This record gives sequence, structure tokens and C-alpha cells, in this order.
Amino acid sequence: GDNDHHQNQWLQESLISFFYQDLLSDVLSMVKGGKEASVYLCRAHETSNKRYLAAKVYRPRMFRNLRNDGMYREGRIAIDADGKELNAKDWRAVKAITTGNQRGQAMSHMSWLMYENKTLRDLYDAGASVPEPLAVSENAILMDYVGDEYGPAPTLSEVRILPEEVEPLFAEVMRNIDIMLQQGI
Repeated sequence: GDNDHHQNQWLQESLISFFYQDLLSDVLSMVKGGKEASVYLCRAHETSNKRYLAAKVYRPRMFRNLRNDGMYREGRIAIDADGKELNAKDWRAVKAITTGNQRGQAMSHMSWLMYENKTLRDLYDAGASVPEPLAVSENAILMDYVGDEYGPAPTLSEVRILPEEVEPLFAEVMRNIDIMLQQGI
């Protein structure tokens, strides 16, 4: 229907830069649909050493609620499109973000994405068990895909853990928590 058309158009607009950068060659399926974002299984471009990638595409309506999310009041640093921290002296940008006018909404939308991308990059670089972020567009983050063509790797709640796997898994979870705490997350 009409909604599907809008969704497909949004998906194409969100991922087009990844096609132009020769990162993707095809979108194969939706892996996970969510309130704020959907994750798509994509075929990596043939020049890549990867077979599949995951594209996390944020929904347009997700950005409409941004000014109410308390992100800035919690003291998160506003991050501009280059991923650089905005100078607090750029009061116009900060005011735009906090008042939620159109420029501000576009900036908080970018900042949200850049923040998530930077967090993923920092965790990956620190050795955490997270997918490597590969590229970012206005509405999407492209990252390593964990799984195969039949589906994503199962979550812990979906697998049976053998007794001898419990301690190594627990140690790995604690190692990741340690990295997150070291990164201030």
C-alpha cells in the first residue's frame, strides 16, 4: 500500500550514499523491525572483503520525538555531522537543538546518529564484542553483519547454553561491561 511505498522510498533515500560509495550492492531483507529503527540484511559490494552488512535505518517518526527525549538535559554532548563535538559557544546550534525548530530537529537527528555511531566505533576500537561501524548517512548506520544469509546470529535468550559454556560466556559479558565502563558508557 501507500505506507509500503513511503517506507521503500525512505529506505532508498537512507541507503543511497552507501551504494554510491560502493559499500552495498543490494538490500536482501529486513532482519529486525523496531519502533525507532529497522535493521536490514544487505549484500556487501563485490569490492568489499565482506559478504553481508547490516544497515540500521532510523524511522522518520523517531526523529519527531527527539526533543522530548531528554538527551541533552542528561548532558550528552551534541555532536555535529562530522562527528566533532559542537563548541558550547555555538549557542545558536545549542539553542536550535533545545528549542526544536526545524534546523534544530535536523541537528538533533544528526547528533543522535553520530552519537550512536561514535559510541559503536569507540566500543569496537576498545575491543568490545560489537559490530564494526563502517559508514553513516543522514538516516542510517552501516555495520558488520553478525549472522548468515538465513538470519542474524541468535540472541542469548534463543540459544541453549551448555554447562561448560556458562563461565566463558559470563567472563565475556563481564569483559564487555568493563570496556563499556572504561568508555564511560
